[in-house]
Amino acid sequence: MTLNERDLLWKERIESFESSGLNGAQWCRSQEIPVKQFRYWHKKLRRRAAAQTQEPKRNRWTAVSRETAADAPLLLVCGSIKIEVRQPFNPELLQAVLKVLPQ
Repeated sequence: MTLNERDLLWKERIESFESSGLNGAQWCRSQEIPVKQFRYWHKKLRRRAAAQTQEPKRNRWTAVSRETAADAPLLLVCGSIKIEVRQPFNPELLQAVLKVLPQ
């Protein structure tokens, strides 16, 4: 069985469980599936579904408007990291710094 086939099988099993009205232990007994294996897959598929619904962090950019003085620094914020960019600046250095930030 390939990984994709196993994922599909467990997705179908979890859907069957959710529509059964039984609790996890009851459903596992009725299907002759170990509870530990069921919990592993239920948790794994829930996490995967949650990850797919979230926007990737690395793509969270926002528009910038220049409403302050032209010589005011630009402040870039990435989580707890703050980068202040002043004129004149080195674009290659800024690009290198941005590449090593955690995603």
